[in-house]
Formats: sequence, C-alpha cells, structure tokens
Amino acid sequence: RGLGDVYKRQDSESLLCKVGLIFSSHMESFKECRLAYSSMKSTYVYRPLIGESVAFTFFYDQQEVFLSYLGQEESYSFEAFTSFLSLIDLLFSPIYALGSVVELDSNLLPEDLVNQFRSHSIDLYALITGRRVLLEDSDYYVDYIGSVWPYGLQSEVPPLFFSNLNIQRLVYEGYTDSRDYTYSQEELREQYLYSGYSSSLYAGGLKDEN
Repeated sequence: RGLGDVYKRQDSESLLCKVGLIFSSHMESFKECRLAYSSMKSTYVYRPLIGESVAFTFFYDQQEVFLSYLGQEESYSFEAFTSFLSLIDLLFSPIYALGSVVELDSNLLPEDLVNQFRSHSIDLYALITGRRVLLEDSDYYVDYIGSVWPYGLQSEVPPLFFSNLNIQRLVYEGYTDSRDYTYSQEELREQYLYSGYSSSLYAGGLKDEN
C-alpha cells in the first residue's frame, strides 16, 4: 500500500518510483542517500550486490538532482526530491516500540550534547518514550522523544528529540504485540500520510544533520 502511494504521487514510470521500490526494502541505503544530500555531497551511488547501480548527482547551485539508473537519466528539482524523500521516510522508516533503547550516532548529534554524555561517562543511549510526535502548530513531526538511559525522565533534564537518522543501532526492543504493530506500522503511517504530515527533517527543504 505504501508503494502505491508513491506511485500515485509520481509518474509510475519515473526513475524516482523505481528507486522508491529499492529504498523501501533497503532503508540503510535510503539513510546514506539522505545524509549525502543533507551534507551537500556532490554524489551518492547505491551499489547493490546484484543488479544495476543507482547514481545521484546533486547540483546545489541549480537546486537539481540528476538521477541515473538502468540506462535512463532524469532530473528533479530539490523541492520534488525532498518531497520524495519525505514520503519514503514516512512510509518505510522503522518505528521502534515504546521502551526501546537505541544508540545515537555521535557524528550526527550536536557537539554540546555529545560532550554532555561524555562528561558523565555514559553511552549515547536513549530510551524511547514517544514516537512520531507532532510539533505544535505545524504539519511536522519528530520521529522520537526519549530520555537518557539509564536515568529516564528527570524534571531538571529536558527530553531528547531525535530522528531515525540519528540512530546508529537498536540496542533493546521494547514490548510490542499485534495491537502495537497495527497502530505503529499501519494506522499511524496512514493517518500521517493522508493528513499531509512530514518529518521535521524536511521542514524548509535541505537540512544538514550536523
């Protein structure tokens, strides 16, 4: 159903739709592409073990992305490409269970936050307490709200707000069952899709995660 929505918003024969099919089952590659784009790298190439490579070339002055795949070449505006990334993110990025513990990527966090963790000699672990939380008076959501593990919520410490891109690995998966799965993987995605909500990563277009 998610891929159907990608096809509805794009020409079904476009390269973006074909790449969307790839990214839907290779979200690590999607993350790499998103990071290459946001950090203003000139190119990103997805090289599968079997099959054709997908090459992205970013022209920041012209605000265009040049896509090459299967002998075809197409160009897209940054606005269209960002909208595509936002849609893939909403439909296919993982939504971890409440109570999960994740390790955050020090390379993709503000330096002062990393220094706070290190000054207390603790790992960059976060306990997830909220998922896809809508920001006040906007059409954007933050992927996760959490607290520093093992301390949990504390009145004098503000909660952590972080995205899927900030997560390096899942350390511990919280409790989940069929009801949680239906809500997080189907109802929540569908509700946000048809309400027009997007991740705050895409507010204002191109954003550098650092």
